[in-house]
Amino acid sequence: MNYALVIFTIGIIMVVAGYTNQISPKCNSEISVKIVPRDVYDEILYNQELVDVTYTDMQ
Repeated sequence: MNYALVIFTIGIIMVVAGYTNQISPKCNSEISVKIVPRDVYDEILYNQELVDVTYTDMQ
């Protein structure tokens, strides 16, 4: 009985994984990394107004 339950659970997981892959195949695309100059990064990081607006929008 336990073997049947384990195989059934694995089967359900595989069906769900296949369905999600069929619905949104873009999830398998490669990760795109963009290089940002250090001064631009620091400006974004230390700009308190930009940070406040972002976190205010999230609430």
